[in-house]
Amino acid sequence: MTFLNINKIIKINNKKKIYLFSGNDYFLINENKNLIKKIYVTNVFINIKINNYTIWEKIFNFCNNTNFLINKKILFLEFENNVINNEMFIQIYNLFNSFKKNIIIVLIISNLTNIFKNFLINNNIYNFIIYINCKKNNIYNFKNYLNFLIKKMKFKLNLKFNVLFLKYFEGNIFELSNFLDLLLLIYPNGNINMIDIKKIIYNSTYFTFNNLIKILINNNINKSLNILNNIKYKSFEPMLFLYILQKELINIIKIKFNLNKKKNNKQFNNYNFLLYIQIIKKLTYNDLNNAFIILIKIEKLIKTNNNLLFWNEVKNLFILLCK
Repeated sequence: MTFLNINKIIKINNKKKIYLFSGNDYFLINENKNLIKKIYVTNVFINIKINNYTIWEKIFNFCNNTNFLINKKILFLEFENNVINNEMFIQIYNLFNSFKKNIIIVLIISNLTNIFKNFLINNNIYNFIIYINCKKNNIYNFKNYLNFLIKKMKFKLNLKFNVLFLKYFEGNIFELSNFLDLLLLIYPNGNINMIDIKKIIYNSTYFTFNNLIKILINNNINKSLNILNNIKYKSFEPMLFLYILQKELINIIKIKFNLNKKKNNKQFNNYNFLLYIQIIKKLTYNDLNNAFIILIKIEKLIKTNNNLLFWNEVKNLFILLCK
C-alpha cells in the first residue's frame, strides 16, 4: 500500500490517476481534494455521494463527455456510511475499465475494509492506486501537515515548536490550521518566538472555545475547568459566553431529537456532527433539562452582576456535562 504524505503530494507520479482517501478527518480530506485540483490544474470536477440511490449514468456521462478545451477532469466518489454493495462493485469495475486518460478518479471512504481492498486487488486495480491516509487525530498526519503549513506560511520555527503544537492541539489538524492562520496575521514576516506563541495559545479565545466541547465530550473535567479559569481571568464578556453555551446545548438537543425521530441532521457539518453524537450518547433528556435550568440561573446572575455565583454555576454546568 502506498502512503502519500500530504507535504509530498505535489510530487505525485502523474501516471497514476486513481486515488483513495481513507479516514474520517473531513478537513484533511478537503485539503487533499484541493491539492489534487491544484496538481492537475483544473476546475472541472464533480462530487458524487455513492449510496443505493446513486445515478451511475450521470457518472459515466461525466467521464465520457469530451471537450477539446478541457485537459483534465476529476471525479470525486464518496461512499456514504462506509457501505459498498455488489451493485457498487460492478459499477466501479466498469468505471475503472472504461475511463479515459484525462479522468482522475478519487475514492473517499471512511474505513478501508478488507472486502473493498480484496476487490481492488482481485480486479488488478490496487496497484494503480495512490493511498492517502486521512484518519482523524493521526499524529503522523498531524506532523506532516504541520511541516507543510510551516513551509507554506514561511514560519521560522524549529522542532521545539512542533512539540508544543502536538501538546496543545492533540492531533487536531483543523484547529492547528486556524491557529497558524492567526499567527500569520500577527507575524506576517514569520519571525516568532516560543514565549509569544505560548501567550497566544493561552490567550486565544478561538483556541479555548474550539477545545471546550471536545474536552467536555472526553469527560476531562480538569482540562475543562482549566479552560474555564482561562476565560474567567481574561475577563471574557459573560453574555457572549452564555450565548455560546446556549447555542451548543440547543444543537445537542436538536440532533438528539432528530435521531430519535429518525430525521436527518444536514444542517450540521460532518465534523461537528460527530462531536455532538459523542456527547449525546452520554447525556439524557433529564441532564439536558438540568443544564438549561443552570443556564437560566447563569443569565439571571449576569443581569444582577453577581460574578462570583456566575462562575460557580458555570462550573456546575461543566461538571454536569462531564458526567
